[in-house]
Amino acid sequence: MSPSRRAAPAPNTIMTPKELAQYLRIHLSTVYRLVAGGKIPYFRVGGGYRFTEEEITKWMANRRVPPHDAK
Repeated sequence: MSPSRRAAPAPNTIMTPKELAQYLRIHLSTVYRLVAGGKIPYFRVGGGYRFTEEEITKWMANRRVPPHDAK
């Protein structure tokens, strides 16, 4: 299945940094930069980072920019 046709993760899905990058359509290095800056919710498993779909959805909702009033 191509990345553009990949379904959104199911609720409570746990994603790796690579899966999160694909889900958000951002570069993997951007995921690591967000983690390093403490700007994205994550947890550690062993030496790796993991992300829950539920927390990422909340994080995205809090980052939405209101529509610009066109006058």
